[in-house]
Amino acid sequence: MAVTSPSAGASPAAPATKVRILSADSHICEPGDLWTSYIEPRYRDRAPRIIEDPEKGDIWNAEGLNLPNIAAMGGAGKVTEEVAIKPKFERDIVRGGWDPEQRIKDMDDGGVDGQVLFPTAGFWLYGMEDPELINASFTAWNNWVRDFCIGKEDRLRGIAFLSVDDVGWAVAEMKRCKEMGLVAANIPLVPLGEPYSSEVYEPLWSAAEDLEMPLTSHTGSVRGPSNMARQPNAFAERFIPLEERTWKVVGSVGVASPQVPQFVNELILTGVVERHPTLRIIPTEFDAGWAAFWIDRLEQTLVHDRSKRYVRTWDLTPRELFQRNFALTFINDKTAVVARDIIGPDNLMWSDDFPHTSEGLWKNTDYVFHRLFDEGGVPDADRQKLLNSNMTSIFKCFEQS
Repeated sequence: MAVTSPSAGASPAAPATKVRILSADSHICEPGDLWTSYIEPRYRDRAPRIIEDPEKGDIWNAEGLNLPNIAAMGGAGKVTEEVAIKPKFERDIVRGGWDPEQRIKDMDDGGVDGQVLFPTAGFWLYGMEDPELINASFTAWNNWVRDFCIGKEDRLRGIAFLSVDDVGWAVAEMKRCKEMGLVAANIPLVPLGEPYSSEVYEPLWSAAEDLEMPLTSHTGSVRGPSNMARQPNAFAERFIPLEERTWKVVGSVGVASPQVPQFVNELILTGVVERHPTLRIIPTEFDAGWAAFWIDRLEQTLVHDRSKRYVRTWDLTPRELFQRNFALTFINDKTAVVARDIIGPDNLMWSDDFPHTSEGLWKNTDYVFHRLFDEGGVPDADRQKLLNSNMTSIFKCFEQS
């Protein structure tokens, strides 16, 4: 697909060459039988599933977690006013959210050539209490998404999900998923128990390096009681008509989660990424503009501060370590594109968030790319990186011969 601009009201220069559009963060809206069909039989009665709630319509149900409105998660092409308050799965979720044949058609309609696939309800399963049920649920997802992509690997690739409560299990499952063709493994942004600076996780980092398996940590991936789905009123606003919602619904807009730079700081400042130079970690769906300020502030404090309070000698500075070991995804984040040289032009990957009801992206990428690239005069070479080659390099998929 050529990255072009809207014809109305703008006359930017189109890129000289066509760019294949790849999404580093797309989603499945899990059908109700995903876990009940794929989970180990001994967990089937407790497996996540879809149930009908008399007030909320069809909802994902998992060990009492409060999960989001399925229509908001699968309403690609709709505006917020059109999202059903009492949804039915097959009526209100676009079929491409769970049907692989329709998925390819929807990608063609949206002008996207390749997607890596995350779950939707799956992030919140990190909030379940039973670690064995979590492992069984993630194993079921890993097998299901492998089957979803079979025969379509030139367009679709899956992301494995791992719990790190038992690092030995996580390493073994990561190896199995690599052999199945999954291209990365998701870990919680916040683990339960030991922090990521602990030597407990050394086998995980080493295995990811050896397997050349990037580790993602997608928004929502928080282990234990602080998981949003464990909160009493989580996602409640998505079941309330738009005109009745308060300002608090959008009160966090423009505020990056403090957990993300804390996560990155821990891995840099405690020596994890220094010990593992080829480890690749991708905080996902947190956008990326925040990273420019954070990188500059970290460098000023730890490298250049004239008071020398925290300055030490670095073989590689925090900025260099970030650019070597980390990558970020963005959707419609103009700040990230403008600040790409600070963040690292090889570390940014665009995503469409399909089929979530997200910024009206589906079938509207011309507008988004005009805003991100044309308005700022972004060179073709950088567009190519952010829309294509960074992803093929990091995930090692969708390469063209």
